[in-house]
Amino acid sequence: MKNNHTLTYVDNFNKIKDIKSRLLYGCMIDKPDFTLVIPVYGFGKFLTETLSNIQEQKKSKLRVQIIISDNKEYEDEENPFLTYFKNHPMNNLAYFLSEKTLGQLNNFNRIFSLAETEYVAMLHDDDLLVSNYFCMIEQVLPWLRKHPRVGMIHGNYEFFKNKINLEETNKFGIYKISKNDVSSAGFSMTGIPSCGYLINKKALLDSGGYNDVFFSSGDAFVSAIMMQKNYLIYQFSNKTGYYRIGDNTSLKFSICLGFIKQDYMFYEDWENSGSLLRKIKMHILKNYVYSHNIESKVSTFGKINPQITIQALDFNKSYKKYHKYGLSNILYHFNRYFMRLCHIRRIQF
Repeated sequence: MKNNHTLTYVDNFNKIKDIKSRLLYGCMIDKPDFTLVIPVYGFGKFLTETLSNIQEQKKSKLRVQIIISDNKEYEDEENPFLTYFKNHPMNNLAYFLSEKTLGQLNNFNRIFSLAETEYVAMLHDDDLLVSNYFCMIEQVLPWLRKHPRVGMIHGNYEFFKNKINLEETNKFGIYKISKNDVSSAGFSMTGIPSCGYLINKKALLDSGGYNDVFFSSGDAFVSAIMMQKNYLIYQFSNKTGYYRIGDNTSLKFSICLGFIKQDYMFYEDWENSGSLLRKIKMHILKNYVYSHNIESKVSTFGKINPQITIQALDFNKSYKKYHKYGLSNILYHFNRYFMRLCHIRRIQF
């Protein structure tokens, strides 16, 4: 049965319980400290670069488990992963293949369920991490274990198209994303689940996982469901990775339109699920937030694909253009100013 409300709890792990995944290469190492997961659909053209990035990480004391969950049915086709790992062995990697195609978001659920550690990070198969990411996690894990109600720490990423010079992030902090942040900005606050996005596995299970009904933006709503279940959401204040956008499906018109439609839906669900004060505040800000989110998305994707414009996607009928000095705009930026003050009071590592 379809769920048309972005904040409704759904046990998405139950949807795929009868589709098994088989371990075809490597092993699950003994007592890992931390797991990095890479969900894939076949052997992507940038995967070798991503795996090299992991292998060349600055040395840390962590026992890191790497898991790849492949979501493709090969039938009579030769499996390229087995050929690759025969020539490029990795002693801390486990490669799983699902019996049937799960779909992208269900593959996210599967790969998190395969992890055996309390805390798990995700990296897409065409993205990269800063060169000392595991050292960052080594510093964060002791704090997380003292704060089990932290459900997630979002990555902080830089967009890139082809080549990027990898950096180290030596001094960094995390800051809390509050319900007030989400009320003011919509789900855009929650970021992309890649580039070192770190999740508490128990919190994900308690929140039902990723709902594939909302394909375009289904990876964003889990944060809000966690918040409703009294988990805390944080974000890294400094860079954790690099998000490759050049060949991303986000550039398709249909996907871009889906982002914006689901942005509307989420904002209305979040408004209706809150207190009277939240409803009044969000009603005042709604016109600005809608148009601001649309223009931000079109601006980001338009830099890569110049055909993506508000005119081409015909969004003019979908929202009212906000006035530069209108009440919504003034109140929005007044609220964002106080949000920034809260971010200054971050936890430093």
